[in-house]
Amino acid sequence: MAIRTAVATLGLASTALACVLVAAPAATASTAGGPTCTLEIWQTTGRVTKTGHVTNNCPQFRKLKIIWSRAKDGPCQWVPPHGTLSHTVPRGLPKFDGAAQC
Repeated sequence: MAIRTAVATLGLASTALACVLVAAPAATASTAGGPTCTLEIWQTTGRVTKTGHVTNNCPQFRKLKIIWSRAKDGPCQWVPPHGTLSHTVPRGLPKFDGAAQC
């Protein structure tokens, strides 16, 4: 009787452990794109030029570009985690419209 109880307990414990091991990656994956994955977007203006900037605060590489109205957009480039992409245009008509994924 004691052997059957020990085997049954061991079987339940290994089933519970398997459930935890299977469920753990799903919880991690669902929070991977959470609030820590953001883009920081801003503009600086000098006497002659304007520069648009975007910082990738996501844990993975992202392909991004700077968007301008009344000027050609910046090229699509891979930005590493916590890396910054910048694109400069002449000051005047171009208006900074942010950044976008390519």
